[in-house]
Amino acid sequence: MKTVNFLMLIKASVTQQKARNIVFIIFNAICVICILLTSSVVVRLWTDMDQKVNNHPYNRELLVDVSINNKGAKDKLEAMDGVEGISVSPYDITLTSADNTLNSTVNLSYLHMDYEPVVTKGSQLKSTDKDAVLMPEIYHDKDPQTQMRIDVDCKSFVGKELSFVDENGSQYKLRVAGTYDVTDPALDTQCIYTSCDQLLKYSEKSNDDENESITYSLALAKGTNKQQLIDECEKYGGVAYENSFRIDLSTFNLSLVIMVIVLAVFLVMTIMGLSIFISGCIKNRTNELALYRALGYKTGHIFVIIFLEYLLLLLIAYVIALALSAVCAQLILNPILASMVKGGLFTLTAEVSPVSALIVLGVFVAILAAICLRMTNLTQKIQLAVLLKEK
Repeated sequence: MKTVNFLMLIKASVTQQKARNIVFIIFNAICVICILLTSSVVVRLWTDMDQKVNNHPYNRELLVDVSINNKGAKDKLEAMDGVEGISVSPYDITLTSADNTLNSTVNLSYLHMDYEPVVTKGSQLKSTDKDAVLMPEIYHDKDPQTQMRIDVDCKSFVGKELSFVDENGSQYKLRVAGTYDVTDPALDTQCIYTSCDQLLKYSEKSNDDENESITYSLALAKGTNKQQLIDECEKYGGVAYENSFRIDLSTFNLSLVIMVIVLAVFLVMTIMGLSIFISGCIKNRTNELALYRALGYKTGHIFVIIFLEYLLLLLIAYVIALALSAVCAQLILNPILASMVKGGLFTLTAEVSPVSALIVLGVFVAILAAICLRMTNLTQKIQLAVLLKEK
């Protein structure tokens, strides 16, 4: 059959059933919008959980307390499978403000695994910085008279030098390099942070010699079985434990499962809707399809006619859906997601990438092709006698 004949038949079919085709376009546009936006959120959530949580520096660290008399423990710990590096983990130092900047005591800690938190003002800590610290953007202090909580905006301290004193009376002049995001689940909002090397130097003059143990920080390779390493550390006389990571993954895991279920529901709805719609249209075109067979059109020819007809309508619906998806994401969905997540590690946004758009289009085309093929095979049961009845 000539291509021009196919195009004429498709054009005639599309232009004759305008109401039906409009309904088809609207239905597909709604399905595409739902699947595009849902899949974009699922992919973003999955990526954030893998890269920002599972692969977070604080989640790839194991802390081990070892007796100072256990001289060979460090070499044994470093030789374990999955350990990429080992370093001494200094203890936090409790400080009191000497210039009355803060009323409550504050812990001076360090950023594990060279972690770089989100800085809301100022700059990150640099290796060349001396006596530099990061403070929380909001510090929960107490009023010395009423003991009521007051929030101190530490952004006003950026670039300034603050004076502190520890429990032994040692003086500290700390320059505030910047403030970090308090929603970061890896950090304690009541701590100020410096580098590990700097805290080690401070510990030499602050801590006395009464400590009977030393803490090592083990840098783990991605995918390392932590529990297995914890059990192995006990064999070498060490007490291993994971770093604090203040995030409840169960909520996000549940959200991911729900989103996947919703996505599956949309896919099933699409398949069922297309099947019912195309099946009804085929039944209403019994005489037309019988005529095609009477004129010598084979099953393959009829499939091409039906498939190209609905493919054209699908592409129109898809273009409309892409534009509406972008508008819905920016004006409706993203503000809702932002209010639910409220900052932190997860920055959930519905953003349709070219790759995801092509994948969704491929899925729709595959579904459409499968349905059209099934419906075309059913047309083989159409008896040519229906043409005689019509006559």
